[in-house]
Amino acid sequence: MNQSEKNHKIYLNEKAKGGHYFKLGDVKRALVHYRNAYETSFGKEDADLILELAILLEETGQLDDAMKFYRHAIKLDHENPVAYYGLATTCEASEEFEEALELYYRVLELDEDADGIHCAIGNCYSELGQHEEAIENFLEALKRDKTDMPALFGLGATYEATDQTLKAYHYFMRAHKIIQDDTLVLCYLGVVCAKLGQIQSAIKYYELSIAADKYNVGSYANLGQVYESVYGDFDSGIKIYSEGIENNPDEALLYLNRALAYHAKNMPEQATADLDKAMQLDKTIDMSLDGFRKNF
Repeated sequence: MNQSEKNHKIYLNEKAKGGHYFKLGDVKRALVHYRNAYETSFGKEDADLILELAILLEETGQLDDAMKFYRHAIKLDHENPVAYYGLATTCEASEEFEEALELYYRVLELDEDADGIHCAIGNCYSELGQHEEAIENFLEALKRDKTDMPALFGLGATYEATDQTLKAYHYFMRAHKIIQDDTLVLCYLGVVCAKLGQIQSAIKYYELSIAADKYNVGSYANLGQVYESVYGDFDSGIKIYSEGIENNPDEALLYLNRALAYHAKNMPEQATADLDKAMQLDKTIDMSLDGFRKNF
């Protein structure tokens, strides 16, 4: 057996082992063997193997390596929409939104019926602050599927961000009717209802959001602020923040909000302790708050 034949045998064995462990759900071992197969001369020409590696690396959060393998897959096959889509999602996850947009449009050229493509494009435009283009693509996604949850959510979030509150409410409510316990949709319904002056509805949706997911920090923070700003009820605010802290002990926002509530109730010791904890957890809460602390 010559060296080429030996390499080919290694390539086939390692690829088979990778597939075996992948079927067992052991992604870590699958990656080891797929990488071994890739290191052979045959593996470097196997577009399917390279694409499988890229997908698994992306799924395990190894984004830089995933990008490398997606680019290699594209180099081997310039017409593969799956490789372009994978590279696009990896770029998006890495907040490289302009490159992600270019790649998504390339997918659209290769496969105009690609699942979720217009929603993905809309998300990138939204992240870049290009709201009109985002809305256009979310609406296109809904033309294809009226129950597209990411598109409904994207429209609601984009309209809310641009203070088109009634439109935001409409699309969040449509999403809510499809999945009634989606914690983010419920939280945003709380936000838009509060903006519209529907305070009891806002409270209801924030409470439903917390019931659906006790780790939704934003719902605790917003619910507490509603009680404080609308009713001047700082005791309820403190109770809500405390419940949130019990379930999310490492979230600076809840300590900071509770510090403000304690300050409003002239409880300086508790306020200072919470402010210090918030600053410990989040270094972006800078020392400009020292002046605020002195008033506790």
